Amino acid sequence: MSKNKKIVKVCSVFFVFVLATCSYPKRYMQKEENKISKCFDLWSYRDLEKEEKVFALLFIEKHQIALSTFANLLIGITESGDTSCFLDKNSNRKIMVGEKVIILPTKWDEMDKEIFQPTLRLFRDSHKNSLYCHVKTVYYGRFE
Repeated sequence: MSKNKKIVKVCSVFFVFVLATCSYPKRYMQKEENKISKCFDLWSYRDLEKEEKVFALLFIEKHQIALSTFANLLIGITESGDTSCFLDKNSNRKIMVGEKVIILPTKWDEMDKEIFQPTLRLFRDSHKNSLYCHVKTVYYGRFE
C-alpha cells in the first residue's frame, strides 16, 4: 500500500473518530478505531477480473473532504461465500443492506487508485466496525 493511501486512511479514520466522540465515550471509540485500523493494514487491493454477485452488508457513499476523494465502498458476501470489499469511483447508486448487487470489472488506472481512496467510517455499532475485519481483499470495479 502506498504511503499516501495509508496517510489518507489514518486521517479519515481520525476525522470520523473525532466527530463520533462528541457523543460517545472516548475509550470505547478509541478501542474501535484501534481494532479497525489493524484490519485496514491487512487489506490487499486487486483489479476485479470477473463479474461478482454480492449480498450487501455495508455501503458507504463516495464523498470528498478537502483534497481527498473517497470512492463508494461496498462490503458484501460473494456467491462463493467470501466477505469482500468493492470500490466504485463513479456510481451515484444508493445500495441498501441486504440488496443483491452486481459488480463489474472495470479498469482503474494507477492514478485512479491513488486518488480514489476507500470510504472508511467508524461506527458506534461494533458489529458494523467488525465487518472491516472480515475483509481480506478490496477489488476495484463498477457497481451495476
